[in-house]
Amino acid sequence: MALYADIVAAETYSWWDYQGYKMIADVIRNRVEHPAFAECTVRDVITAPNQFTTYSNGNWLTVVPNESQVQATIDAANGVNMTLPPDVVFFCTREYYEANPGNWFETLPYYGSYDNTMFFYHSSWGGE
Repeated sequence: MALYADIVAAETYSWWDYQGYKMIADVIRNRVEHPAFAECTVRDVITAPNQFTTYSNGNWLTVVPNESQVQATIDAANGVNMTLPPDVVFFCTREYYEANPGNWFETLPYYGSYDNTMFFYHSSWGGE
C-alpha cells in the first residue's frame, strides 16, 4: 500500500484535493481489475515499463503522501467512492498531450480532465 500511496502523491500536485488524488488512484485500481492487464497486481501496474514516469525516474522515493492522498489510495484499493468508470485506465498531462502531436494517447477515447491531467478509456471501449 505504501508504494501505491507514494505513486499517487508523486503523480499529483499539492493544490489538488481528494477527488484528483482519487482519480489517479482509481486509474491504478482500474488497471488491476481490467481484463486487458491480465491479473496484474498494484505493484505490477506501477512498475510496468514506460507507465509511471514517477516510478521509473525515482520521484516517488522523495514524496511523503499527505492524509488525503493516503485516504484516496485506501478508498481506491477498497473500491470505495469510485470516481472513474472501470475502463478509464490511462492518463497524461495536458502539457505532454499538446507538446507531442501524434502521441499514443490520441488513439484512445477521451474521458475527461481534472486540472491539467487528461483521462482516457482503454482502446477497446466502444463508447456505448
